[in-house]
Amino acid sequence: MFFGRGPNKVKGCYTLKHIYDSYIASVEVNSPYYVDYKTFVNITTAYLKGIGDYLLETSLPFRLSHRLGSFRVVKKKINFLYQNRNYRGSIDWAASVKVGKQVFYTNDHTGGYKYLFFWDKTNCRVNNLSKYRFIPCRTFKRRLASLLKNNIKDYLEYK
Repeated sequence: MFFGRGPNKVKGCYTLKHIYDSYIASVEVNSPYYVDYKTFVNITTAYLKGIGDYLLETSLPFRLSHRLGSFRVVKKKINFLYQNRNYRGSIDWAASVKVGKQVFYTNDHTGGYKYLFFWDKTNCRVNNLSKYRFIPCRTFKRRLASLLKNNIKDYLEYK
């Protein structure tokens, strides 16, 4: 039996349009902070691009305001000891078909490390923190892969 979502529950995803509507509701029309939607999108996009550039180029953590934690790019050694239980790596399907069992990519080009964007939530003050996650856009994933492939940048190891 399905009862559906109760009142005061989130009914769907929030987009930049919803954020803009919430922002405009709190700003007066004659205020210098009143901007149209296109300008709002340009400001937000430039800000998020700046954060991504900072993460990729400096390899330092970026601390979010209001105690929401910090973001950084980390490298982690791949553990092949328990491949079936703990290893969540990418499967090399072509090699797996030839061998007859699962074969994982070993990341030889990075010395056996995998690199990922990490949200450090240790000092974060948000309710139901385990329900939130950070997934970077494809552009930043590809830029990270390009930096690693060309040996331009190296990042701190996460234990």
